Amino acid sequence: MLTKNYLEEYDYRKNEEVYQGIHNYAQSVVNKFPKNERTIVGIFKRQWYVTKAEIINIGASEYRYFLIKAPNNLANQFNIDLEIIVIFSSYPKFEPRTLDAFEYVKRKLEIGRVENLCGVLISNDIDIDSKIQKYNNGESRIIVPFSYSDLTTKANSEDYFIRQKFQTYFYNRDLFAYNDALKTDLYFFGRDQLVLDIINKHLSGENSGLFGLRKTGKTSIIFDVKRKILQRKGVAVFVSCQNPSISEVSWYNALYYVVKCMYENINSDLGLEEEKELCPLYTESDYLEGSATSIFEKEIENISKKTEYSILLMFDEVEHITFKKASNKSWGEGLESVSFWKAIRSIYQSRKDKNFSFCIVGTNPICIEYPLILHADNPIFKAVEPTFIQGFDRRQTREMIRTLGRFMGVRFDETIYQKLTDEYGGHPFLIRHVCSYISQKNTKRPITISKTTYEKGKQEFNKQETEYFEMILGVLKEFYKEEYELLTYLAVKDYDTFHYFANEDPSYIKHLLGYGLIQKVEDDYEFKMEVMKDYIIKKEKLGVRTLNSIEDKWKYLVEERGKLEINFRKMVKQVLVSEQFEDSNFNAKNYVMNKLHNSREGKRKYSRFSLNDLFNADKTEIYFNDLDKLVRGKWESFEQYIGGMDQESFRHYMKVVNKIGRADAHAKEKIDEKDLQEVSLAFDKLTGIVSNFDNTPNELVDIFS
Repeated sequence: MLTKNYLEEYDYRKNEEVYQGIHNYAQSVVNKFPKNERTIVGIFKRQWYVTKAEIINIGASEYRYFLIKAPNNLANQFNIDLEIIVIFSSYPKFEPRTLDAFEYVKRKLEIGRVENLCGVLISNDIDIDSKIQKYNNGESRIIVPFSYSDLTTKANSEDYFIRQKFQTYFYNRDLFAYNDALKTDLYFFGRDQLVLDIINKHLSGENSGLFGLRKTGKTSIIFDVKRKILQRKGVAVFVSCQNPSISEVSWYNALYYVVKCMYENINSDLGLEEEKELCPLYTESDYLEGSATSIFEKEIENISKKTEYSILLMFDEVEHITFKKASNKSWGEGLESVSFWKAIRSIYQSRKDKNFSFCIVGTNPICIEYPLILHADNPIFKAVEPTFIQGFDRRQTREMIRTLGRFMGVRFDETIYQKLTDEYGGHPFLIRHVCSYISQKNTKRPITISKTTYEKGKQEFNKQETEYFEMILGVLKEFYKEEYELLTYLAVKDYDTFHYFANEDPSYIKHLLGYGLIQKVEDDYEFKMEVMKDYIIKKEKLGVRTLNSIEDKWKYLVEERGKLEINFRKMVKQVLVSEQFEDSNFNAKNYVMNKLHNSREGKRKYSRFSLNDLFNADKTEIYFNDLDKLVRGKWESFEQYIGGMDQESFRHYMKVVNKIGRADAHAKEKIDEKDLQEVSLAFDKLTGIVSNFDNTPNELVDIFS
């Protein structure tokens, strides 16, 4: 007779260390499985711990499943923390709907119990491997397939068979490199609060606006709103303003397209059967200039009555129907947008029961910032409070990269998550793709990406994968040239021109801050993503356009080298002092003397000088090239402050500044434009090093000098 304890289910919340085997309660359920499936469960329990089992029915189909948890050796190998769903499909032919069983089981279990991104399918179809390959891509789960026959033959005699299968299906997939909008929540990270805010605004009868650069996840957010608003008795209607059915037609025909989108989304999201699907009350021919608005409202009323669901219209890529931005003349130069938004706004205002609102989604909120359009009032002027999609913080970056990486056999050193966040401004698309690049360059699995490996890969990525930067900034260049121009002025440090235009229209600064491209530091602005600055300079061949005369070029070289040299001296001195503080065998002054003044004359002249004096250009002869020697002579001490730059690159930039940026070169009547461009880049790279270094006075200097 079974005891009560014997029948208690496995308590996953205890998070106790597990070993190979099977839980008693799970065994009692498995005993009801067919003999061949009992045998297979027995094979799994030799390497995993079987925690739960159940028989389920989905429609007319019956499935059996069990959960497995990895002991320490497998947990470490595959970075698996939670339980994995294993589903039996005894049918002789695999059908795609079988994969729905994973979602069905996941919903039955407590949130956070099972791995969301992977599952195991055991099928009676002997060709299951080849068939499942079609589905192991994009944003689908990683499905590890086995056939009944393989498990009862190979696995029974080969202990490594199951592990090898996991390894094959986990490690051969690049989960970082997904480019398309996410239509499911499997790989959706970091935007839960933003999604919730949009839904809550809708439910309280407010409109909303969502704006951000390309590839910040705007469309993915829309899809997540669509999923989650259903739980609150609402339907989010996706309207692509890029579609010619709205961007190339009159405003009243555009309303008909919106109606079509409403019915399609309602039928799809509510899962209505064909015979129960809702259809529009009116045809396109009914939508005339004088009747379109009232007909549109009747369609909304029809949907509300028949479904009792509220409607949130989400207009994506709004630039394509925005005045001055749309390529179509009627929308870009005429009053089409005024008439369209007047209709939408009037319907919104008439729906007193708060079951209708809209969300404007695009790159830039300029469509709600024009008070007038061709002397006509803009119907949506300040109609919504624009929300810019912010970059990820360290926690969000870590969650995304760690979650995706662990199924690929790729770990990153903990310090790298902050670097990724800072260096790419928290832009999730760029962060994923630099991680993809690095993981592809380091194919060993499992692998831990070190700081050194990351820095090398990052530099290569920034140089080679510039199409990603173009993809992100391209929309600014295409639709919002003024903001892009401001970025170019900031990139070449033409602060006067930057501030002139910024003061002319403060919204430009507001937009760039919202995008996370720039940040305010004290009373000025700087790039938040250095990679974008470097890309703009390279792409636009900047750095010389504001230097017209030979005198301007001389002045630029003298000033930039002078500032760089002063700050570099401070940095080198402080690093050497810190090294002396940490290493009792190291003497900073002796090191400088040996490197720079080791001759008899040098020792006679400078041996009485303090460390501070040796770095004082008014008291000693210390040149730019001397600083290069000091850094490279103790590279291991300086490397952490160099920002990932390798020694060869550092030496190159120092040589460029020393050669082209010297004051004695300024007697030339002509400075080669190529040389000027090169030294401008070198200044930027080296200035970036000293800017990131804390050059505040160091009390240690006084102690050891």
